[in-house]
Amino acid sequence: MKVLTKDRVFSTTDLNIDLARIQTKSGETFEKLILEPQKDYVAAITKRKGKILLIKEKQLLKDQSFWELPEGSIEFGETALSAIRRNVEFLTGYQVLDIKRIGNLFPNLCNNTKEKFLFLVDLGDKLTEFNRDFIENISTFTFDQIKKLISQGLINNEKTLASLMLAESEGYLK
Repeated sequence: MKVLTKDRVFSTTDLNIDLARIQTKSGETFEKLILEPQKDYVAAITKRKGKILLIKEKQLLKDQSFWELPEGSIEFGETALSAIRRNVEFLTGYQVLDIKRIGNLFPNLCNNTKEKFLFLVDLGDKLTEFNRDFIENISTFTFDQIKKLISQGLINNEKTLASLMLAESEGYLK
């Protein structure tokens, strides 16, 4: 495939949206929107006392909330390690004790090229109340309970599902 034209349709400090006109090997042309976040992201499987802590983030575009992993952006000049600590403590209110990088998630590369760095984070004491402006609820679950939440459709976010699958396949969620 060959990109014939690519025009910026929209841009903010967080996101660029381009409209690309693409030609296939057979000569067919089509248009595709390319969503390009400006920043890479981090996500954490957060563990506290042997259980996995999940958050119910308030949704802007839906009337329904789902359980998911804490995540956030890496600010310009910030390392992924400091970004995961900042985001986890901000969203959950718990102290981060230990951080281990366990992998990367890659988006559909036809749409964007930003990575999501995945970490396993051990939590300690509660530092503050969780941020109620962004978070509806937080709770801890066993991995078996998480599997039930998935089957009930209460965890359906692709980042959370892929992260849990990666962590479980690597032996982090016994």
